[in-house]
Amino acid sequence: MERSSKRIKARVIGIKDGCRLTVQYFKNGMTIKDAELANVACLHQKSHAGRMARRYVTEAVYTQEVDMTILEELRSGDLRIDLMNRDGTLLNRALVANGFANGSGHRFDAEEKTAQNEKKGMWTDLRQWLNESPALDSLDNVSTP
Repeated sequence: MERSSKRIKARVIGIKDGCRLTVQYFKNGMTIKDAELANVACLHQKSHAGRMARRYVTEAVYTQEVDMTILEELRSGDLRIDLMNRDGTLLNRALVANGFANGSGHRFDAEEKTAQNEKKGMWTDLRQWLNESPALDSLDNVSTP
């Protein structure tokens, strides 16, 4: 497992769910890897919360150039990353702060607590957000080529 903290330019070329995506970047040639956002836990992708997380990530970064920090390369070859969009927003933090995902590992505890207190996203009605929901729109069909 390789650890790094260098920020590099990447392009998001696939969205698997709100917390997992496919990135393309240059490292000894063009590289395509699956990645998961660090310290973020999305709910099941068929739940309303999972669909909203996926929609948020798709609108924020799909096909865009982003700043990516590889925190860890897993044995599977997948990456654990921080992802910053063109506006300088850390996507990991924004998902939790907007109530579209849970934080994991205590890194975003303050953002999650604020989202709960302000009833953002899933915290408006947790039962409703945990239930399966029909496809929101064409954004649900974004996938890795």
